[in-house]
Amino acid sequence: MSGQTRTLPILAALIVAFGLIATGVTACGTPRSEAAFDSALAETSVRGSLPKGWSLAETRPKEIPFGHYWGDWSGPYKGQPGTLMVVSGTAPVFLLWTDEANQTHRDPVGVEALDIWLMPPGYRNNWRTLLSFHAPEQPERIFADQRVRVYARPSAWQTITDQEFKDRFLAKATYLGSPESPWNDPDRLSWRTWRDDLRRALRNTGQK
Repeated sequence: MSGQTRTLPILAALIVAFGLIATGVTACGTPRSEAAFDSALAETSVRGSLPKGWSLAETRPKEIPFGHYWGDWSGPYKGQPGTLMVVSGTAPVFLLWTDEANQTHRDPVGVEALDIWLMPPGYRNNWRTLLSFHAPEQPERIFADQRVRVYARPSAWQTITDQEFKDRFLAKATYLGSPESPWNDPDRLSWRTWRDDLRRALRNTGQK
């Protein structure tokens, strides 16, 4: 019992100490003043790195990496946001679902994709997210220099409308899942060299 009463204060002290160090880096989501972030050059580099059959599906401004600043404990991100680029390939992504008659179905609902976040160079995730048991799997940081900080993770791009998804599946299914999606099984992504290709392209950003 005495061992337990000693362990808790030590653990708390370590968390507080780590928090003080990390807060100096993340400033609780408020980075030091920095120039306005422009992701245009990095976006061009990403597009130039795409293999045959891959294309830009969507560009979304004012984003931060999915899973960062997760939950109330982390608090909101107060710094400059970045840009999310969703690039898609050709391999289909299937939805596995069971109907009310207990019949299992496997229907294509999208294609493989890669989510890429282009963030300001001073961006950092909140340290509290890293200690959260409820935070989802974090995107991988694949590149950083004085111009941009880049995170990415395999995903899927839905090719049917939300209404069609609702009518065909949600209204009838007793079970829904997509274990074959690169979001759940990253090794299924057909673009095997995406890390190296993106890093090479981003290192050469702005060079002619």
